[in-house]
Amino acid sequence: MRAYHGTTKSGLEELMPFANPHNELSNSCVYLANEKALALLHIWGKPYRWVKFEYTEDGRIVYLEPYPGVLEDFYGGVSGSIYTCEDKFKRLAKNVFISHMPVPVLEEDHVPDALERILEYERQGLLEIRRCDAMPELKAVPMEKRHVGAVIWLLTDESIKAALHLGDMPRAKWEKALRKNLCDKDEANFILYRGSRPMGWLKLNGLKGNTVWIGELVIHPVHQRKGAGRFAVRYAERLAREKGFTRMGIHTTADNLPARECYEKLGYTLTEDNDKLTYKKDIGRNT
Repeated sequence: MRAYHGTTKSGLEELMPFANPHNELSNSCVYLANEKALALLHIWGKPYRWVKFEYTEDGRIVYLEPYPGVLEDFYGGVSGSIYTCEDKFKRLAKNVFISHMPVPVLEEDHVPDALERILEYERQGLLEIRRCDAMPELKAVPMEKRHVGAVIWLLTDESIKAALHLGDMPRAKWEKALRKNLCDKDEANFILYRGSRPMGWLKLNGLKGNTVWIGELVIHPVHQRKGAGRFAVRYAERLAREKGFTRMGIHTTADNLPARECYEKLGYTLTEDNDKLTYKKDIGRNT
């Protein structure tokens, strides 16, 4: 098994176990990552609390900047090395391994400036940097009558109409249909926001049945492929679990490839392939 270790120490031929004060492991160990990009983020020269990252659904690492300028301040001018090692390591998490024994170094990749290497990896698509000032908060709020105009704005966008196979409909009919939705006890409607701007609509059906359905998930094209759809589905799952449901379903069409890709990455399985595709997922109970 090949793994990688990032550190500010260069010229090592063997990695020695050490105790890390930032985790709950009682014994000393060597930490290793499954890819060089993750190991690179551990070449730091300032307090550990500044390191924050997550993973995309396809496994790519994302560095989350906690406040403007911290990436440059934390990694700029910091040198070190990424060590390649090969052995039978113990898996600690999906992307992390440990060894309680010394680990021989197979290869050393010297990093003169961690920031420059991080930016290089970003250009190569090996990791993603999400800047603090470029990441307005995603949130969902219960839909009210005052939000009807925002939903109509979404549904009259030409690309959304094409994706949902919607025809032209007068605004008055949209308003009547949407206001009727708000009175349906079997439904729950939410407006999705990025920062202070509405950019999506989420509708849940089946609240009186055995399976909760995502009846509508509409994201404005400007905000698509930026995590909004994933956020909405996970929000719906959490809400359903809180209400005691263990199963969620979604309908879409065969030509709506972005939606299908999102659902499949989130663990939904295609169960019916007719005029509309049906995806389902066991979401478990709220604990």
